[in-house]
Amino acid sequence: MTTVCLLHPGDMGAAVGANMVANGHTVLWVPTDRSESTARRAAEAGLTPAASLQDALSHAEVVLSICPPAVAREVADQVSEIGYAGLYVEANAISPEKYARISFLPGLGRVIDGAIIGPPPREVEARLYLAGPSELTAVVAGLFAGTRVTVRDVGSDIGAASALKMAFASFQKAARPLAAVAHALARKYDVGEFLAEEAATMPGDILAAVDAVPGVAARAWRWAPEMDEISQTLTSVGLPDVQARAAEAVLEMWGGDKDRRDLTITEVLGRLACDPERLVDLRALGRPPRYEIAMVPLLEDEPGNDGSLLVSVTSSAHRQAAQYFGKQFRRELGYTLEPYEATDAESETVLILSRFQASFPLAAGAAGLSRTDGGWLLTWIWLHPHERGRGLLDLAWDELEERFGEFAIEAPYSGAMRRFFDRRGVQPPRIDPEVEGRG
Repeated sequence: MTTVCLLHPGDMGAAVGANMVANGHTVLWVPTDRSESTARRAAEAGLTPAASLQDALSHAEVVLSICPPAVAREVADQVSEIGYAGLYVEANAISPEKYARISFLPGLGRVIDGAIIGPPPREVEARLYLAGPSELTAVVAGLFAGTRVTVRDVGSDIGAASALKMAFASFQKAARPLAAVAHALARKYDVGEFLAEEAATMPGDILAAVDAVPGVAARAWRWAPEMDEISQTLTSVGLPDVQARAAEAVLEMWGGDKDRRDLTITEVLGRLACDPERLVDLRALGRPPRYEIAMVPLLEDEPGNDGSLLVSVTSSAHRQAAQYFGKQFRRELGYTLEPYEATDAESETVLILSRFQASFPLAAGAAGLSRTDGGWLLTWIWLHPHERGRGLLDLAWDELEERFGEFAIEAPYSGAMRRFFDRRGVQPPRIDPEVEGRG
């Protein structure tokens, strides 16, 4: 039998833990700073209290993290700080990007991606989707064999299980608030009863009916203006209209497909791939994100198998990404001109890939170099804020030096780059010692 550390026994976690206990496994939990209701759930589920997190980790062969998504990183950090060499299952409702950042934490050993879909598995079934090496997902599957938790393997792509959860929840979780706004509007005009009657006639398989999506695209030219009318109606009675404006923005992406019933589902869904600037505009419809800067998916590129983090800019999609990162470089450092010129034949621009990749590469930054009489000159380099301080710049720098030699670096330099140069031992004549850093 296996010893598992469950972090933490909330409503879902306790029910999942009870299924492992029913299979004869020992499931530890950490009572420190937990509520009375948590302690009650843990006792009812048959979980075993541990003296501390360190004590639990020292005995556990598997850690299963099931907690609110807002604290998933905090929980992982706590485990990482102590150090854990066993199997860590990150089973929270988080983005693939957050999962990737957790998987890179130095104090965690083997990490696999998980996602739970369904209600707490007491009287009904829930599905635990896993993404990772098959020998590791098989360990977790063994914990739940014959229980109300059905384990499903979605492959080895980093973040695939989290992406599935986000895809499902983007509809399932959003549908309830949308319904609430609709009922609130109907009640303002005392037509709530009629709305409920119409709702009863609606199909219940909207998410499952993927073949109906091309028909929506064909009618988007009519539906988008209707969303604008809905937005005005909601605003007039003091209700939030952000969902109507977001739907309008999506429908507008199909604006050129009027009555195109011949389009395939692949073509229709492909229209929804945003360029980076458009993605920022869409994000601005709702609560501001932590960073209003996007990484850029290279949907036309195959994932690299050689481990290289640099991609030469050769296609229009590459040029668009480089131009976008160049704009971020200009904005952050306060320059007047953008550093990237696609028509400059004497320059070489490369995209820097995030180490988080799924079935396509994800560009996290770019660098530009110009040819000089003495070799190459690095004229600019920019990295997404999420990737800073995580070792990506060091790895990309190694590849830049391997490809371009000991290139010189054009001034001025930010304070962060000055510190990077000091740590890497980059000295004159590669850099100008007389130039002060920016910030």
